[in-house]
Amino acid sequence: MSDIEMRFDADALIKKLESMGQVARLRDAVQAAALDLVDKLVKYPPSGPWNSPGRTRMVGGHVRKMGYYIRGTGYVSASGKVYRISETLNRRWTSKMLGAPDIGAEIGNNASYAKYVQGDEQAYFHKDRGWSNARQVLDDNRDRLMAFIVTAVQRMVE
Repeated sequence: MSDIEMRFDADALIKKLESMGQVARLRDAVQAAALDLVDKLVKYPPSGPWNSPGRTRMVGGHVRKMGYYIRGTGYVSASGKVYRISETLNRRWTSKMLGAPDIGAEIGNNASYAKYVQGDEQAYFHKDRGWSNARQVLDDNRDRLMAFIVTAVQRMVE
């Protein structure tokens, strides 16, 4: 999955904070904002019938069993065979700080299917089932996260 970055064009602010010995505190505030985003992304939507046994469909006038998906385990076929394919998407979200001179953070997920569930290539049925989209979570929270960082900076310079 492509990573989502939060970057700040704040050269003058960074120079001022460097002169005060406070850049580390700014980095801490940015890291806290990134972790806040990760907290939102690790939450799974409610389970539905696609996560439960007993699903059926009509095929040629006959009722046929369907498989289902168990989160954290994988797919269970109609015959009951378990395919352990889960990569535990929620545990794969990470955040890391960008290296100097940048002040920013990067969040990402290395599960092979993350981009289809919560990424830029999110499948329509994952969206319909309530899965959050990483870029949308960032967009929806951008003002709140910036306010969080601005408040931290204001406390440093007061």
